[in-house]
Amino acid sequence: MSRIFWSNTYSVGHPDIDSEHKKLVEIYNRIVDAVESFNDEPEDRQELMTLLVIFKQNIKRHFFTEESVLSRLNYPDLPNHQLLHFDSLGKISSIDVHGISKKEYRKMILETVGEWWVNHLLIEDMKFKDFILKNL
Repeated sequence: MSRIFWSNTYSVGHPDIDSEHKKLVEIYNRIVDAVESFNDEPEDRQELMTLLVIFKQNIKRHFFTEESVLSRLNYPDLPNHQLLHFDSLGKISSIDVHGISKKEYRKMILETVGEWWVNHLLIEDMKFKDFILKNL
């Protein structure tokens, strides 16, 4: 699991959305650090669960912001994008590191949180980048 370093190539062209993406990257990197230093102690699991709650709270806030911006701009594919948000929240909400091995939770977090970065931000959000730039 690798840390992410923000690049302007990740920008979608809207300051509020980009600011929230940067914040989510910061939290993602804190999760990566927690996963890498995990020693299977109860306090390690608690720290990781706390970070996942923070990540989920920020994702919810971000999805609301993103959907509001896209709605104001009349983004034609908004309903499909909202479904992706719903799916992402469900996956992130289902993470529970209690009672599973380090290998299992590492895989779960890699697949779930990492998928948000690759599939959602780098692929799905980039689909509306040109739309935002043309309609702001």
